[in-house]
Amino acid sequence: MGSRIIDLSHVLNEHITVYPDTVGPKFKLLNNVAEHGFAELQVTMVLHSGTHIDAPCHRLGGTKSLSDFPIDKFIGSATVIPCRGKKEISLAYLKTFAERIAQVEFVLFFTGWQDRWKTDAYFEDCPLLTAEAAQWLATFNLKGVGLDAFSVDPVISANVVTE
Repeated sequence: MGSRIIDLSHVLNEHITVYPDTVGPKFKLLNNVAEHGFAELQVTMVLHSGTHIDAPCHRLGGTKSLSDFPIDKFIGSATVIPCRGKKEISLAYLKTFAERIAQVEFVLFFTGWQDRWKTDAYFEDCPLLTAEAAQWLATFNLKGVGLDAFSVDPVISANVVTE
């Protein structure tokens, strides 16, 4: 099978779902071609709007930001692990995909949580990896993991700072 690029990004607009108590993106047309000869749009937003990658510095002071990584860190082969209907992603379940995980650079968890996008339920009790599953996953040579939910942590962890 040949390589293909799949864009997993949500479209950014003023109506996008944002993390609780986060200000959503704002777009303002500053110039247009008809009047000014060029188009220019001002965008004001926090970096955690829409589809994004959490940098280590988001939670750990003095660590790397995304600009500290080469671009190839964010591109690579992936496998999708089906997790729809699961309350948690356990080590036992994850081990059934060990061979697939060993052959890729990214693991994407399909939980079905995107069905709750644009609702308050999107931020409630999303399926999470157990600590043991996360530790086991960290033994692979992965560039990253992703999921169709808001975070790898529950919303209640938002006020906990780890340094």
